[in-house]
Amino acid sequence: MANKFYPAVALTGGGTGALDKIDGMDLSDLDAAMVVTGNKAYFYTLDDSSGASESSPGVISPDTNAGNKRWILKGNALIGDYKGNWAASTAYVTRELVKDTSNNNIYYCNTSHTSSGSQPINTNTDSAKWDLIVDAAAAATSATAAATSATAAAASETAAETAETNAETAETNAETAETAAQTAQTAAETAETNAETAESNAEASAGALAWKYTFDSSTSMADPGAGDVRFDNATVASVTNLAIDATSADTGSPDISDLIASIDDGTNTSHEGFVTIRKSGTPATFAVFSVTGTVVDNTGWLQIPVTHVASNGAISDTNTLYISLTRSGNIGATGSTGATGATGATGATGPAGAGSDTPADTVFRITDQTDTTKKIAFEASGVSTSTTRTVTMPDKDLTLIDEGTEVKSTGEGGGTKFLREDGDNSCSWQTAPVTSVSGSTGAVADGDIDHDSLGNFAANEHFTQANITATGTIATGVWNGTAVDGTYVDLEGTELKSTGEAVTTKFLRTDSDGSCSWQVPSYTATSVGKHTLWIPAAAMRPTSSNGCAAITDVETTAGRPDLQVLDFDTGSDEHAQFQIAMPKSWNESTITFRVFWTSTATDTDGVAWGLQGVATANDDTVDVAYGTAVVVTDDNISAAEDCLVTAESTAVTIAGSPSTDELCFFRIFRDVSDANDDMAEDARLIGIQMFVTTDAGEDT
Repeated sequence: MANKFYPAVALTGGGTGALDKIDGMDLSDLDAAMVVTGNKAYFYTLDDSSGASESSPGVISPDTNAGNKRWILKGNALIGDYKGNWAASTAYVTRELVKDTSNNNIYYCNTSHTSSGSQPINTNTDSAKWDLIVDAAAAATSATAAATSATAAAASETAAETAETNAETAETNAETAETAAQTAQTAAETAETNAETAESNAEASAGALAWKYTFDSSTSMADPGAGDVRFDNATVASVTNLAIDATSADTGSPDISDLIASIDDGTNTSHEGFVTIRKSGTPATFAVFSVTGTVVDNTGWLQIPVTHVASNGAISDTNTLYISLTRSGNIGATGSTGATGATGATGATGPAGAGSDTPADTVFRITDQTDTTKKIAFEASGVSTSTTRTVTMPDKDLTLIDEGTEVKSTGEGGGTKFLREDGDNSCSWQTAPVTSVSGSTGAVADGDIDHDSLGNFAANEHFTQANITATGTIATGVWNGTAVDGTYVDLEGTELKSTGEAVTTKFLRTDSDGSCSWQVPSYTATSVGKHTLWIPAAAMRPTSSNGCAAITDVETTAGRPDLQVLDFDTGSDEHAQFQIAMPKSWNESTITFRVFWTSTATDTDGVAWGLQGVATANDDTVDVAYGTAVVVTDDNISAAEDCLVTAESTAVTIAGSPSTDELCFFRIFRDVSDANDDMAEDARLIGIQMFVTTDAGEDT
């Protein structure tokens, strides 16, 4: 005999209509049951050898003759929003469930309305706006009928045994015993018929918990017609799509398109739910499909993408079917990050450096490989306490020269030359005026002396060798200059300044005619270092997936500042996005940030804000992952609408190896899984301060 199906309106408690009320003696392995209670439907299969301990709703044991038989939960689904007992003058909307207290029936609202009249609902003036989904009387009658049939079968078996005993005892009355046996057989057959009738009643009750449809054997994915359903393949195991009409074949042809369309509303996109189809009157003929994609609403009919799970028997054109829809649960939250692994073993100590002595803690030395007596020592003892001095090498080869050495240019024509400041606000490279000076009196061996504005000389006084005697006497004056000393640097790429020039501070420029001149700067350079970028919430947008609320204007008091905020709720991580084309002067390194936010309540709860970024260059795809998020936490310290500011974050590394002229995308979010985030209300984002470091004065 086919497995039985049992409807129920309660899980436990032993009362009429409860799943555990069904006598274990009447149950067989793989019998099925559906329990509708509140706004949920629970689906069970009987395991006659389980023996597991009862744990509702997962495992339920019959109250009577249980043995090892247990009802095992296979799934559950929300079938609507349960509003409790029906009441007059109450606004109800589509998909809400109510209980008719006059007969304990459960109804589904198919049209939004305000209730009127009185119970029972099936005779109420609004009866057409409700669909019966649980007939309490039918469920109870089916269960009672099944129990009665089982009792009758047992009684018949006893009668047969009695008849057999009578037959064996009354050997002399064989005809009478035979007649009694035949009578018992007839009674047994009658009991079997009663049991089958009870099974049919149970199947009818199943219709109260599913939706009635008529099968259309066409495989075309189009509107199958009112109350009909189609498969896209004549072979059930090869079906990949269902075409189902918006209205079922139940009395009143209720429109259940919203219910059908909601089966893909979960976050488990790889498995949205199940569609279970049973043939009326033959529950062993069935088909179960897994919903694997988005339900398409074609206005009047819907197309459901599916994958075959299991089936049995043949479904033919015009067969009456009962269809139930079960949605999968949402994907759970991502677990917390695991603990940091143990620190690795310390590496082996490197070989000792060349040389016979060990430098002091403040000395770093470089030793020549060939001649270990040649060393370069870097001495740090002269650096101030808690101070770091940085030596930055230019991208070229260079030779260090001694302090006081003259600056020369060997690239000029005409031999070695010297840079001279002329009297007309310019400089020029000049042939060396003196090649050597000798003698205690400073006699000039050869060459000219030609210098303006030197101490003790007028601007127009120029002296040649003819004016200087062997004893160092100058015809028109006495040499009384001060020795020139200073520190010399590599000139390439380094600006020279002259604060002695008229007008203002100037810069030395090499002109196209081989000379140099002092020039007023054509721009005011921005200082190099840390700078602030302000990004208000109004410049951000909620992300398409798991986004925060849209931008909201919040009035504090009329005539006072309004707030433009993005609200992040406490239920799950929510995100917003913004993007910046960073300036060329940015050093393309890490950034930090501070969050400006407020609350809607007066308390001391905490919140956690995270920021992550990624850079994309010209012709790069934007479909790339963000970098590692950095989180800052803060606590509410005052009343609602007070401005709250977090501490500055640690360094945020931007993914994508950022370079110049690249677009940086940033995503800010509320990290509700952080231990500090215990604020029960929305956190309101006002904006963020982003801190970037520049390494150039401007963006040319």
